[in-house]
Amino acid sequence: MTDEDVVKTLGDQAATVPFTATVDAEGQLKELLVDVSAAGDKKAHQLKLTVTGVHRYDFFNN
Repeated sequence: MTDEDVVKTLGDQAATVPFTATVDAEGQLKELLVDVSAAGDKKAHQLKLTVTGVHRYDFFNN
């Protein structure tokens, strides 16, 4: 099943993707959980992104 087929199978569900974001005390992203709906032969599943370090770059002063 190609990505295009998955989007067609999901129909209106492809327009929104539920997720949960966790931030630290400074408001920086620490974890992102994305709930992916079942489509065709693909089971529903969750993608997890964990941020372990943040490099700050000041675009205005460099």
